[in-house]
Amino acid sequence: VITQLPFLPKSARDWLLRLLTQPEPPGRVPLGRLKTLVAGRTHGFLMGGNLALLASLVGTRHLPPLAGSILFLEDTAEPAYRLDRLLLQLKQSGVLKNILGFVIGSLAGCQPQGRGRASARRVMEEAVAAMGVPAVSGADFGHQNRNFALPLGVMAELDADRGSLTILEPVVC
Repeated sequence: VITQLPFLPKSARDWLLRLLTQPEPPGRVPLGRLKTLVAGRTHGFLMGGNLALLASLVGTRHLPPLAGSILFLEDTAEPAYRLDRLLLQLKQSGVLKNILGFVIGSLAGCQPQGRGRASARRVMEEAVAAMGVPAVSGADFGHQNRNFALPLGVMAELDADRGSLTILEPVVC
């Protein structure tokens, strides 16, 4: 989120500068301590972003192809039941059929609906884990103070066992 740039920690700004200016693969993304949801290791191209926006593109010519990707998802200010519905919409549309892995980022302002209900993060984690591909949660990207940029379309490796995401090729701007 470009409006966050002045408020990001130096490490996140340095990472972005590295992505935009260095001709070699940037390597391991500093996403913080990740929680393993489904163990395993996979390679694919990075795609993703805001869950609500991706779901709104289903059925349009604007939804990018997601098959063969490591899908990263974040959202903001959505109640848990809506996150569940948005993931179900993506799944039922068939666009998640050949996803190779998942990375769940920030869920800033996403709250459970009502007392005693599951948290937004738990709802997302359970839905993603049910898909049975390598998956992690708690990554530092999205609508939050620690927001590490993730480039779209580059090859990456997700090692859910070690809690790491590594970009394997240069980011061409």
